[in-house]
Amino acid sequence: MITTALRTAHTAAAGLAALAAAAMLWATLHGEAVTVLGWSNGLTAQAAPHPVAQPVAQPVTPDTSGDLTLLQHAPTISAAQIDAVLANYGSPAAGTGKDWYEAGQRYAINPAVGVAFFVHESTAGTNPYWAGWKPDRSTTHNVGNIICAGYPTCFGRFRDYPDWRTGIEDWYRLIRTEYMDGRGLTTVNQIIPIYAPSVENDVQAYIDAVNGMVAQWARNPVQPAADNAIHGAPLHGALAITQGYGVGTHAPADVWGGVDYAAQTGEPLYAIIDGTADVSQTWPCGLGLKVKGATYQTLYCHMSRVDVQTGQPVSAGQPVGAAGASGEASGPHVHLELRKDGRIIDPTHLVQETK
Repeated sequence: MITTALRTAHTAAAGLAALAAAAMLWATLHGEAVTVLGWSNGLTAQAAPHPVAQPVAQPVTPDTSGDLTLLQHAPTISAAQIDAVLANYGSPAAGTGKDWYEAGQRYAINPAVGVAFFVHESTAGTNPYWAGWKPDRSTTHNVGNIICAGYPTCFGRFRDYPDWRTGIEDWYRLIRTEYMDGRGLTTVNQIIPIYAPSVENDVQAYIDAVNGMVAQWARNPVQPAADNAIHGAPLHGALAITQGYGVGTHAPADVWGGVDYAAQTGEPLYAIIDGTADVSQTWPCGLGLKVKGATYQTLYCHMSRVDVQTGQPVSAGQPVGAAGASGEASGPHVHLELRKDGRIIDPTHLVQETK
């Protein structure tokens, strides 16, 4: 009886799979986006669509065995180390280590796995082709590229969250409720083939990448470099962006990829990293100041004056000059560029307002 029941169940499952495959093929040939049995034929989706999951009612004690593929595992990364990982990527989610760690504790999931998913899905939110980028250079805060599937706020086909904490929380809720509790899956190797099916992904490469990152971070914890942090903002008080990163005259980003902040001529400017000053007068920057650190380098343009000299040591928070409209500028403002290890990155989510 058991053998017959099992065979019947497998036959039914095979029939459903065949119907699903046929429906997927028909929709793709007719240019329709479709989701069948959790599988999507979208070109940019990285995660299977799911209903909005409900919070976990009771916490579960994490597994403390040595199998790092287990999601229900004691944390193998700290909040500070998560911050260091995200900072190393120049991630717009930098500074959310505490959110990742605390949500992992609530859902009894190793936070290293969640961060590894985020890195693989979008290079921690830095991939220029990530579906989470909006035209105004804000993001959906969707760390797992989770398809909308009835979620109340969406951008295109994907869920759109108001902030990183909400997006991080929803990823954990989804994995715990849908996959672990709902399907009884406990390892990265079991979850990824369903979360990121082969119709859109190299499943084995995904599994290897996530497991590899989790193991690497456990063996060699990532630590911030001496100057591996951005401190404060170039201006004190509320910041108003007049032109964002990679848009308008700031496109392409690798040529003039800064961010413009509104300022008055003569308004004080402050260093946001530790480093060495390099004063210059170039076009279209005008009077400019670079501060060169071991990891980061900043450039301020259109200054009205510079209060430090080339070669002078500079500390984060130190006054370095004043805003202006020198060079090619339509009015007074400060143009900020940020480079990490020589590569220009978006400073928007790393700069923090200072009173």
